[in-house]
Amino acid sequence: MPKYGFISASMAKDVMTNGRGKDNPFGATFMTRAHHVGAGRVGYDTSTDISHLASVEWGNEQQWVATEAYQDATMATVHSVEKWHQLEDRFGCTVDGLVGEDGMIEIKCPNSINHLRNVLYNEQLDDYIHQIQFSLWITGRQWCDFISFDSRAPIGLQLHVHRVERDEVAIAELKERAGVMDIEADRIAELLRTKMETK
Repeated sequence: MPKYGFISASMAKDVMTNGRGKDNPFGATFMTRAHHVGAGRVGYDTSTDISHLASVEWGNEQQWVATEAYQDATMATVHSVEKWHQLEDRFGCTVDGLVGEDGMIEIKCPNSINHLRNVLYNEQLDDYIHQIQFSLWITGRQWCDFISFDSRAPIGLQLHVHRVERDEVAIAELKERAGVMDIEADRIAELLRTKMETK
């Protein structure tokens, strides 16, 4: 099954998005993501290609530099960079690197003002906390070093590392909601197969 048929860690924020009102636990963002996954399960990639965006290209170019800076600062060795991990044919993640037996890294190379705010306040951590916990679930790892890196910053401010520990309560909620999305994606995929068979 192509990766776009999986519920992946990059979707975790959408998995956790509620609808409006206390009686609507699954919002429009959640349902839209379920449609993307369902379409992927019949070979229809409805995702948007953002690889050409300057910010994405910058992040891809800087990732190895960030990894080396992290290794130099922590004396850790990073293994299996960008390796795909999956549970069954449903859930998966691509990690930026594995550290020892228990750790992993998640690298972000944001614009300079966001990096500054990460250095000062860990401001973007909330945007990625569900993604990190999802990846910890999939990989079975115990902690993740969230890395913000900007080579344009002065020496001493280029690398910012914040450790996130595995949170079983958060992971349990992610599993439950990802399971609901999985069921919905399967329902959508089945409807699409029916449409395909009648053509």
